[in-house]
Amino acid sequence: MLHLPAPPIEFEDEYKSLRGEISPSLLELEHLTHLDLNCNDFERSPIPSFVASLSKIQYLNLSYANFIGRLPSQLGNLSNLLSLDLSGNDFEGRPIPPFLASLTKIQHLSLSYANFTGHLPSQLGNLSNLLSLDLSDNDFEGRPIPPFLVSLPKIQHLILSDANFTRRPPSHFGNLSNLLSLDLSYNYDLNCGNLEWLSHLSSLRHLDLESLDLSKAIHWLQAINKLLSLIHLNLRYCSLPPLTTPSLSPVYSSAPLVFLDLSYNDFDSSIYPWLFNFTTTLVHLDLSWNAHLNGSIPDVIGTMVSLTYLDMHENQLQGSIPEAFGNMTSLEYLDMSGNKLKGSIPEAFGNMVSLTYLDMCENQLQGSIPEAFGNMTSLEQLYLDANKLEGEIPKSLSNLCRLQKLDLQSNNLSGQLPQVLDLLSCANDTLDTLSLSDNQLRGSIPDLTGFSSLGVLYLGYNQLNGTLPTSIGHRTKLEALDINSNSLQGNISEAHLLHLSQLSYLDLSSNSLTFNMSSKWVPPFQLRSLLLVSCQLGPRFPSWLRTQNQLGYLDISNSNISNVIPDWFWNLTSSIYAFNISNNQITGTLPNISSEFDYSLYIDMSSNYLEGSIPQLPSDLAWLDLSNNKFLGSINLLCTVANSYLVYLDLSNNLLSEELPNC
Repeated sequence: MLHLPAPPIEFEDEYKSLRGEISPSLLELEHLTHLDLNCNDFERSPIPSFVASLSKIQYLNLSYANFIGRLPSQLGNLSNLLSLDLSGNDFEGRPIPPFLASLTKIQHLSLSYANFTGHLPSQLGNLSNLLSLDLSDNDFEGRPIPPFLVSLPKIQHLILSDANFTRRPPSHFGNLSNLLSLDLSYNYDLNCGNLEWLSHLSSLRHLDLESLDLSKAIHWLQAINKLLSLIHLNLRYCSLPPLTTPSLSPVYSSAPLVFLDLSYNDFDSSIYPWLFNFTTTLVHLDLSWNAHLNGSIPDVIGTMVSLTYLDMHENQLQGSIPEAFGNMTSLEYLDMSGNKLKGSIPEAFGNMVSLTYLDMCENQLQGSIPEAFGNMTSLEQLYLDANKLEGEIPKSLSNLCRLQKLDLQSNNLSGQLPQVLDLLSCANDTLDTLSLSDNQLRGSIPDLTGFSSLGVLYLGYNQLNGTLPTSIGHRTKLEALDINSNSLQGNISEAHLLHLSQLSYLDLSSNSLTFNMSSKWVPPFQLRSLLLVSCQLGPRFPSWLRTQNQLGYLDISNSNISNVIPDWFWNLTSSIYAFNISNNQITGTLPNISSEFDYSLYIDMSSNYLEGSIPQLPSDLAWLDLSNNKFLGSINLLCTVANSYLVYLDLSNNLLSEELPNC
């Protein structure tokens, strides 16, 4: 046996994957039965034909090894081969070669994601010992699933996902009595009829039909209920309707379902009685994005005590959250976000001590955050944003030492920010996202030195005061910082941003902050969004901006800039989709900027002292405000921007001609 896969990612710097071509010296291993070269890099070389001289080989894995070109026909001579994996290579759109049918002993054949196209050779139907066949992620150009695939007598695992099969499956699919798993997902034009043929697959344990159109499969539930061995069922994105007609009324099922995904369909509350057949077996349940799933969550959901994963987000659920959730002590993942749930969060949530992920954002929840949340010591991600919660953040959160992401923004929470950060100190090595924006928090921003993993900090729209501590500049993992719309004051120096090399989003708007940077300062970061509205940047245009060539969004309006726009500013604009330099005292004229921008644009340069004629502007403008300046001359620019993108144009309070152009 020779096992030479690429090393795991965590060791890739110490141990390199194989590169180049396979050496013929491999043939010296004349008794080799197992050869595994997966996930190496053979640099887009063809599979060498001499591999077929390893006559005793039984297991050959060449997957994801960057091979390209034609399969050597000599591979058909490997008469002892039991398993062949060629997935993840590039066979350049060729058909699957018929000589693979010569591998009469083969039991496992994987050809997935290998850029095979065209027809399937009927000779593959002669592989009478085949147990598993994976043809997924290829392009069979809209052909039907060939009948010979459902004549393989021993086949147990058949994976045909995302392979561009169309029309109806073969009528004899139900003859595959040994089939354990079937994956037809992502064949968007496959017509599966009423699924009655499924009911004959008596051994089936795993079924994946994701993204097939089953809107007309009116008897799907009866067919599924006959699969008495089924443990995994994925019907995501299948356009399944509510169970409203007598033919769709739920019936008893004794299948030992463990995994069930019904997300992105049109189910309503009539699905619940069928689900409660699986209260002791179901581990994973996804009901998200069912637009008609409304009304209250039934108390009986608390009997599904085997669940570890429950997703009910983006439905129309209403009413209060049942106390019965407290019985689901095995639950590790719970998402009920994006509904219309009201009332308070039950104290019984504290019984769900196995939870690592809890999301109840974007509801209408009221009251305070329960002290019992402190019992959920396994919690890693907590999202309660966009509700109506009030009161102080409970001290019991100091028990959540594994917390990585905490989002409580857009509520009415109160208290002192220094105390909040102090109670989170148990998680100072793990917390990477802290979002407390749009609440009623007071006090100053304390030293954040202890939070070594912090990557996202949102504190905007609170009642914070004082100065921004320079220690923020030592948070080397910080990617996003937003403290806009508070009452902070004082200077922002280079020290505040000294080591923030990962920073891509910065919003310090609507405070009383003054930037005090050297004209030669070069920031350590490349920002994608910069918002410094009402900060004191002027009187000169901030020269450090010239280094920010990845900016997409820039707002430095009302920032006391009173000189001309420097030429280098227009060199930044190839990546910008929106910029606002309004409400300054910027002077001078504008150059021809018709070809400076690559995206449809929002431009606001209003309320300055810009003069001269309005130049040629980008043709794909979406928003343009040049009002309250000193532009003069004609408005022929309307002819260059008169397209479907433009939704807002304001040229008022200038010295322009009143005559509209004829265009």
